[in-house]
Amino acid sequence: MSTEREIVENAVSAYLKLPTSKGSVTKKDTIETLSESDAMIDALERIGSLFIREAAALRRRRNQEHSPLCHLPQELLVEILLLSIDWCWWDLEKLRTLACVATSWRDTILSCNRFWPVMDVAASEEARKITMKRNRGGAVDLWLWGNVGTSALNFFMNDIKTIHPTRLRSVLYEHDWNTGEFMEYLQNNSSNVIDLFLGDFRGATVSASLDLASDGSSLRHVDTRSMGLPWHSPRFTNLRTISLRDFKYHIPQIPHLYAILSSSPELERLCMINISPSDEESLGSLPTSARPIHLPMLKTLALSHLFPAIGYSIIPLIRASACHTTVIDGGSDVPLALEPHETTAHLISKSVTLSKSLKLGVEEGDFNYIRMRSEPVIASHWACWAHDKPGINIKLAIPSTEVLPRLWNYLDAALNSHGGTTRIESIEVEWMGQEMAFPFVLLEHCPALASLQISDDDGATFDPLIQFLGGNGMKGSVRNSEPQVPLPKLSSFRLSGKAVPNLEVCVAGTQTFLERRYPVIRDSVVASHVLVLKDLCLPFPLVDALQQREVVTSFDLENIRGVPDLVTDCGILETPLSEDATNEVLVRIKGLSVQEKATLNRRWNHENSMIHRLPQELITEILLLAVDWAWWDVEKLRCLASVSAAWRDTILSCNRFWPVIDVMASAEARAVAMERNRKGPVDIWCWERPGQLEMDKFMIDVQTIKPTRVRSVLYEFCPQSTSFMGWLQSNTSNIIDIFMVNLSMNESGPSLELSLEGPNLRHIDLRKISVQWGSSRLSNLHTIYLSDLKHNVPSVDRLYSILSSSPNLERLCLIDVVAADGQALGSVPAAAPPLNLPVLQTLTFNSVSTAITSNIIPLIRTPACHTVIVRERGHPVRLELQQTTIELIARAITLSTTLQVKMEVSDGKYVRICSDPVIPQEWGYWAHDEPGVDIKLAIPSQDALPRLWEHLENSMRSQGETIRITSLQVGWTGQAFPFPFALLEHCPALTEMRFEEELGTTLHPLLQFLGTSRGGGGRANVGSAFQVPNLSSLRFHATIVPDLENCVRASKELLERRYPTIQESGDASPIQSLRDLWLPIPLTHALGQYKILTSLDLGTVLR
Repeated sequence: MSTEREIVENAVSAYLKLPTSKGSVTKKDTIETLSESDAMIDALERIGSLFIREAAALRRRRNQEHSPLCHLPQELLVEILLLSIDWCWWDLEKLRTLACVATSWRDTILSCNRFWPVMDVAASEEARKITMKRNRGGAVDLWLWGNVGTSALNFFMNDIKTIHPTRLRSVLYEHDWNTGEFMEYLQNNSSNVIDLFLGDFRGATVSASLDLASDGSSLRHVDTRSMGLPWHSPRFTNLRTISLRDFKYHIPQIPHLYAILSSSPELERLCMINISPSDEESLGSLPTSARPIHLPMLKTLALSHLFPAIGYSIIPLIRASACHTTVIDGGSDVPLALEPHETTAHLISKSVTLSKSLKLGVEEGDFNYIRMRSEPVIASHWACWAHDKPGINIKLAIPSTEVLPRLWNYLDAALNSHGGTTRIESIEVEWMGQEMAFPFVLLEHCPALASLQISDDDGATFDPLIQFLGGNGMKGSVRNSEPQVPLPKLSSFRLSGKAVPNLEVCVAGTQTFLERRYPVIRDSVVASHVLVLKDLCLPFPLVDALQQREVVTSFDLENIRGVPDLVTDCGILETPLSEDATNEVLVRIKGLSVQEKATLNRRWNHENSMIHRLPQELITEILLLAVDWAWWDVEKLRCLASVSAAWRDTILSCNRFWPVIDVMASAEARAVAMERNRKGPVDIWCWERPGQLEMDKFMIDVQTIKPTRVRSVLYEFCPQSTSFMGWLQSNTSNIIDIFMVNLSMNESGPSLELSLEGPNLRHIDLRKISVQWGSSRLSNLHTIYLSDLKHNVPSVDRLYSILSSSPNLERLCLIDVVAADGQALGSVPAAAPPLNLPVLQTLTFNSVSTAITSNIIPLIRTPACHTVIVRERGHPVRLELQQTTIELIARAITLSTTLQVKMEVSDGKYVRICSDPVIPQEWGYWAHDEPGVDIKLAIPSQDALPRLWEHLENSMRSQGETIRITSLQVGWTGQAFPFPFALLEHCPALTEMRFEEELGTTLHPLLQFLGTSRGGGGRANVGSAFQVPNLSSLRFHATIVPDLENCVRASKELLERRYPTIQESGDASPIQSLRDLWLPIPLTHALGQYKILTSLDLGTVLR
């Protein structure tokens, strides 16, 4: 080979056309003439400039002549490079890195438009221009994902509108509040899309649906999360991937799902996770003659937390024998179990074959279930790029123990169809309950098994398993002609159980197992291929009995360990093995850093804490309920976020925790809230009396918010905040909650003009301020709270229209709503239909114009009212005694703890029923009313009272709940009072009764009622023989005592029968002791003349 100098000299000679001659160089290696020297310098300079280019050309020629990859056809090289790209995280920089490997790779990537399909909203505008230039006529994939600013979204929309719709191939779209324009674009340009990756991440309370074009190419990959599609579309055929996650609405009906699967024979991945429909009836069903669904190429079948009606309709029809990953789990509440059929065995066989570990366990329920799992992993990436980990996680329903042998035979045949050999290296079995057939057939397919752990409470499996491992009765498990034993690679074997039946037989079998499988060295010809057993754990009785025998084996019997029973009652580890393991763990923990400890704690919380097992959406809803929205601020939110790292991450990442823009918060706090909530709904609070500087800064922040994001307004109008009122008047089109109060001295107050177009309002709380009551947006309300209105009071017909169009109304409060002189309120027609408000919980008419009360209250129909108040200037308003009125107050009485029933006579007779309800002054959305009732019922005649009590008893009985009243006060004047004894039967918690009746006509019936054993008609506290068993205080005040002798006799019987002496109380049922008994003085004196046999100290009790 030539030297480097000769190579240079020859190159110079060839370049200058000079003859190569040794004479041109002296012995000192110098050039003789000046012209030759100049020529050589010039030549070397030119060679230096050409060297890099020539060297690159030589390397390229070498690679093309000698590299196998460069000999591939161009089409094949393109396919190889396309497979090397991680399309899930495609970007321009990663493509540039790949192109830097070789010039041929760079030329291929730059010249082929298939490498430049992605139009990504997260990419820069320059990067998208490069992509559009390189891919001028090819297919395009649109990616709109993450939190997108308005400016970036506008640039992205401008770019995609330049693309012809026929080029669209796939769409990755995460729907959010501000991406409606892209949603509309997609609705109109989806005919050529074949891959859809959709998600609606706005929260569990909202849902969206994409109206896919019906004419167009068949879809290939569909992965949608909380976003519906027209499942009946003919484009849902020949699918390769279908993945549905987190659906409550827009769920495909069972017939549609069946049609999609039946028409997709090349389906490779089927995932349905967290599917819980809000309406079960809308799912439909399949006919019993439905044909099976053949999916020969299906590799992943994941049905987790799936509504059982869908699972039990579709799963039995699936015929697939190539599933690598099989997960079928109905969730913790409703198990989704497979039937032990032959088709089931073929469905799971491939997953079992590819698993490295397998756990079998028996679970109890309506049937016994066998759980099979091997820790599969369903990737959370979009379906087209997901790489699932093979494995299985299913339940098999076992209606009887006779079914198990057939199941194992089915599985044996299915495994043989896949070659008969699995990759399983570890098996754990937890057997409990009845004697169930052990799957020895399954063990025959596990030649690589290294660890076998069996837990059997009854121990019925011990002897057959030990004999199997020793080689007895193998049923063809030894496939070679050489004498072998099963599971030759077994190195760890553990048995545990509460009992060891047939101990002697088990000991003999274990001895044979050790001697045959692990013989002494001179007899090792039989089992020379068997690995050494490193770990052998057996139940203690078996270990003790085995050590009493002489076992001829190479296994050291001193290494046999008894299975520990965890810890003793005093918390001390029982065995040295447990102590050694604990010490080893403690030594390792001591060496962990603080960061590693925190990681372990977090993982433990995620695996063991119940709240961390909940779906993220449910954790978000729980934390939202924990926030006190009436006093929201950043500091309180920071306290909640400091509980755990998971809570902190949830709060910081979800904009629903940061909706409030508060004028009284600091500018820094508002900046934090606006940063965390860039696109979500906003609640604006302008309250108290802010200073001018604070108000100016607040208005600057408010004006940066897009009006379509404003959801609710809390506004206390005052002269300092008139600028906000001007802004509000022109930005009400998207508001659904209004909380306003007029703090100025002007009684007429301002009026808020609602925009004509916009969503229906949800909560309105107006105090000394009004709106235009004829607005069409005042429908489907949940809360109506009006206070201190004298001007622009809603007329009766307007109020009736609002209530009749709000069936979901929960709170109706009118306080100090009295029209000023000259305003006519009108009335409703006599034939007006009733106002049905089934979920109304609070009804308050306090100091309301008579026209409103007399027209509206009689028409209200609601069975669920917790709080009912109808007053006029501090006094209850008299209502007509009607059955509808009784039904209105029955629920409120049921939830009361105290009750007053008084007969009053002023301008007429009426009964007042009062239990001290409370209506707080907080804003209506956050108020928590105290249940109770305060009304008057007009009594046209004395005969109406029994009808009143009868209606009240029937209404309270229909509630189906026990009354909570503990204190009852009755006041009566005038005529005799027909006491409602039937009502007392529904008051088991009653402890105090007080009567004030001038004529005393109720005294004798009351004493008889309390002293007489009931005949089983009472509902409450059936274990007691007397009515009102918890009564501890009874007071009766009367001017006169009619029929004194009968009252004395009834009082004596009451005391002796209800509170007998200790000697006679053996058969008495539990009765609360009477601590306080007040009776009229004549009756008290008369009782003093008698000897009363009772356990009460009458000197202290009787007054």
